Amino acid sequence: MLMHRRTVGHRGNAIGLLLSLTFLLTGAPATAALKCWTNQDGVRECGATVPPEYVGQGHEQVNRLGVKVHEQGRAMTAEEYAAQREADRQAKLEAERVAAERARKAHEDLVLLETFASEDDILLARDGKIAAIEGEIRFARSTIEKLTADLDLRIAEAAGHERKGQAVPDGLEADIKQVRGQIEAQQAFIEQKRLAQVQIGEQHATLRARFVELRSQQQATKP
Repeated sequence: MLMHRRTVGHRGNAIGLLLSLTFLLTGAPATAALKCWTNQDGVRECGATVPPEYVGQGHEQVNRLGVKVHEQGRAMTAEEYAAQREADRQAKLEAERVAAERARKAHEDLVLLETFASEDDILLARDGKIAAIEGEIRFARSTIEKLTADLDLRIAEAAGHERKGQAVPDGLEADIKQVRGQIEAQQAFIEQKRLAQVQIGEQHATLRARFVELRSQQQATKP
């Protein structure tokens, strides 16, 4: 064990002496650091400057004692540089998206607080919108009732022709088809309006929850 320590010590001293000699030969000041690189034969070389053909591979800087004080990584390849630029571009876009989203939410919060003075105002707004849609639904139902009555008359008329062994007039068949289409359209309209009522309820529930949260934050920041 003792012999091993001495060997290591001698080797370290030898490296230190070689580096000191290199410092002297290169004329580098005592506080300067040498640059070390690996040549094409795999041999480690040191000097004041890295030869041009080895600049791109990276190098280390060591002091007079052979201690590494800095490491310069290798230069990126064209593919790596392009990938890095793309990553930087994506990161910038994401940062811009996040900033825009924060600004949008801040604006929405401001509008919310300026539009409603209380939770009751939000509920009144919700109920008013739902009631307005309910009026549209009632009108659509009334239209369906009238169209259904008209359809029944036309179907009865067509049945009269058939009982007499007569062909149903083309115009009458077209009218029946058209009225049925109008009824289906009104039914689809009612379904859409029911869905809109549900969405309004959900939207105002979200607004109410956010309103309560913002009011709580304001109360918490009051002196």
